[in-house]
Amino acid sequence: NLKLNIKIIFLYGILNRDIYMLQSKDFLIPCKENLIYGFMCDNGFKRCDIDHCSYFKKFDDSYIILLLYIVDMLVFGSNMKDINELKQQLSKEFQIKDFGPSK
Repeated sequence: NLKLNIKIIFLYGILNRDIYMLQSKDFLIPCKENLIYGFMCDNGFKRCDIDHCSYFKKFDDSYIILLLYIVDMLVFGSNMKDINELKQQLSKEFQIKDFGPSK
């Protein structure tokens, strides 16, 4: 498993009331308002219904679980090759910092 950090990502939380916000003009990229969610879905990950910050992908003989918290990711899997491929895909789309194996 690896601990990764992604720059410029927003927290998902459950709120008791509606909040209306405008996206910063400095960050406004048309059609890329849901970058992480879109990236995960486009790459075959399913988002957990109970915890929307948890993603899962099943391969023929392995799996990856990705936990997202604000700007940090924790990636678990049964095949290091699949994890490294995910890391390469993430680094093509986002600026990431690899903290190596988690403790």
